[in-house]
Amino acid sequence: LLPPFMDSATAANAAVTAATEDAQAALGVGYASFGYCTQQQSGSLSPSLCERMMRCENAKEVQEIQVGLEQLVAEPGEFETWASAIRERTSKHSFKVEALKITIDMITQLAHVIENQ
Repeated sequence: LLPPFMDSATAANAAVTAATEDAQAALGVGYASFGYCTQQQSGSLSPSLCERMMRCENAKEVQEIQVGLEQLVAEPGEFETWASAIRERTSKHSFKVEALKITIDMITQLAHVIENQ
């Protein structure tokens, strides 16, 4: 029997993927153009960070982490679910050091925006 957080993590993974795909479909873009960052987060994330996110080898995972971070803020009661989804992406063997640095910068910038709201 899986621990309860595993079920939540699975649900969060599906939700992150669906939210990312919905955003891309609405904007008519794929991961390569990273329209979600520039359209939805232009006021929250710096243009230089968005550029780094676009060029990142792990752009898909970074975008999914962005969605997860936004959901952490929007749904604080679902912290374990979204934190598990983020942790899963950052702990993959294929997740590069540069992607981790981008994730840290994203967390810092989003925290600053939230603090000033």
